[in-house]
Amino acid sequence: MPGMTAPGVSGFPPPSPPPVGVDVTTAFRRTAELSRPFGIPLAAAAVPTLLAMSVLFLFTVFALPKLVIGFLGGVFSSLFLLVPATIVGGGLLVGIVSTGAGAAVAARAGAAAQGHPITLLAALRQTRGVLLRALPVWLAYAALQWSLTAGLGWWLQRVRETSLTDPNAAESFGIQLLLGMAAAVALSPVGILVQIKFFLFVPVITFERIEGFSALRRSWKLTKGAGTTILVGQLAGWAITGGIATVAVPLIVTTLPDPQGYHPDPTDPTSYVLAGTLLAATQLAYALITPLLWLFSTVVYRFQVGLEKVPGPRLGAAPPRGYGYPAPPPPPLSRYGYPAAGPVGPPPPLRPPSGGFPPPPPQAPRGQPLG
Repeated sequence: MPGMTAPGVSGFPPPSPPPVGVDVTTAFRRTAELSRPFGIPLAAAAVPTLLAMSVLFLFTVFALPKLVIGFLGGVFSSLFLLVPATIVGGGLLVGIVSTGAGAAVAARAGAAAQGHPITLLAALRQTRGVLLRALPVWLAYAALQWSLTAGLGWWLQRVRETSLTDPNAAESFGIQLLLGMAAAVALSPVGILVQIKFFLFVPVITFERIEGFSALRRSWKLTKGAGTTILVGQLAGWAITGGIATVAVPLIVTTLPDPQGYHPDPTDPTSYVLAGTLLAATQLAYALITPLLWLFSTVVYRFQVGLEKVPGPRLGAAPPRGYGYPAPPPPPLSRYGYPAAGPVGPPPPLRPPSGGFPPPPPQAPRGQPLG
């Protein structure tokens, strides 16, 4: 039938090619375009940053001294109460607020990409339902983190008690700690993979308005073909924040009256105030990078769902290597859509007649000499 394409070998149409993710350079360039002016996404990241700073300060000043003293004394009840109350509970609050702020930045970036930018307040009004849709995910994450923290505390307590009562088991305490650290390092690639696959959670739950766990499954599928781009973007953010913290902490320490006072004393809880202040100050670096990661996830999402297209070569630019010549024309098809039978190409040269003699020369018109 006219217009029918040739079927595959099995008789069915050939499968569509797998999706190809956006490259890092294009994603970075588009993120920089949508970040202008940067003050608006920076303002959205201010509240989550202040909450994270408060959580770190409270944990370091109030929970960490009791944790260290309990560890040295063999009492780990603080791991079940103080650590979850500050780290797990505070992290839950920070995560929920960050989701709302990231959704507002994503909505504003999406509107700017379509040519009609909106204010941050308008974006917050448009994304009011995001918090309720994301709340079950954050509650499940907090429950998992609490369970892991409690399990770790119970294991440390049992190992420590055994080492105190049995002299032969004292050496195994350090060995088990080393094995636990090695297991955490070995499982770190799994954590990185989960962060990559769930990287598009905020734009999915913002633009598609689906429930939290459905948004996680949708993000897992949409990241196919863009894992390298997402990983490079995350590594760039971690490198920048780590670099800022590396430069900022020594500068802050040298301006303090006692530069050596940042070493906490396990028996003096007041010495942890300086350590908590320094840890909270390092969170300022995340205030600069977090909105860029929100924008970056929005850009990757728009490319993965087809709302953005990778720009083609510029006018007058040299063709890419390997494609300098036009592709040969496809073979002719029969009326049923299959390749036509017979040779394809220029017609064969004329052969002499069966007698073996060349054909006679052409006759000149009457009245004109030949040649």
